[in-house]
Amino acid sequence: MKKIFKTLKNLLDINNSEEKEIKQTSQNIPILKGEIFEIRMPKFHNENFKGKVVEHFFNIGEIIQTGDLIAEIETEKATLEFEAAYGGKIIWICELDKELNINDTIIKIHGI
Repeated sequence: MKKIFKTLKNLLDINNSEEKEIKQTSQNIPILKGEIFEIRMPKFHNENFKGKVVEHFFNIGEIIQTGDLIAEIETEKATLEFEAAYGGKIIWICELDKELNINDTIIKIHGI
């Protein structure tokens, strides 16, 4: 067991003095302190569509948690509430009413 952890530590190149704190979300997605994550426009169903963010529920500088409703997304067919997949501090938000494609960045968060 020690050999596995030592190998993992070597693979990740983490020194004892520079270890990053790892937090787990309710979905077991590892969040590294100090890392930046992008939450992107999801693909709803099997359609290739454009959508836009019509409302943000948080502002830059605020802390979000996994599962928080972060935005309302409007498509041709529906208006949907979008949940955060990660928790952290919001450092960037896309413009409201700007047309977005699948995988365009909606929000950037900083792991805390």
